[in-house]
Amino acid sequence: PEGIETNFAVNYLSRFALTDALLSCLALGGAAGSAARIFLVSGAAQNGKIDFENVNLTGRFGILRCFSQFCEANDLFVLELGRRLAEMSPPFITATVLKVGVVRTNIRLQFPAWMKLLVPLLMDPFLSQSPEQIAASARCLLLGAKFEGVTGAIFRHIRRFKKLQPGQRTGDPERGQRLWNLSEQLIRKARVRSHA
Repeated sequence: PEGIETNFAVNYLSRFALTDALLSCLALGGAAGSAARIFLVSGAAQNGKIDFENVNLTGRFGILRCFSQFCEANDLFVLELGRRLAEMSPPFITATVLKVGVVRTNIRLQFPAWMKLLVPLLMDPFLSQSPEQIAASARCLLLGAKFEGVTGAIFRHIRRFKKLQPGQRTGDPERGQRLWNLSEQLIRKARVRSHA
């Protein structure tokens, strides 16, 4: 109803809006040695393309294209947020993202028919993980002492947990700023439409 493609809105823009709304509270809750941690879970796609002129992918929609776009948006967001948080004095908030691959959950009930067939046959035997495995990595990022102060970082759990180095395009501060500006603009427009 707000005029934003559902996958982009739910899997990225809602996270941006919620984080933006809570930042001042999080800043009050963080302390030296006990930062408030912002943590996102995202899909495993890396180095995707964001169509800044057409984030709704109107006329070009495809499930893989939309998945790649919102995964890239989450990565860019965490990197840009990390840059902004590092400028705070003192920086008592951190932001990380955990990219996960195939997880055996009931989200599969919402898959398109072709994915319902292919994922169990082709991906489960080699790449699937249990929710408990992913939860252990998430818990580590949220509560682990070794991740205290780590911000603007991307991690992945596909078979094993590891930190990722962003690609050149994903790590580009200009693209991070562009996505931030676009996100603010989309949220303003959505609020106007939802109150109309």
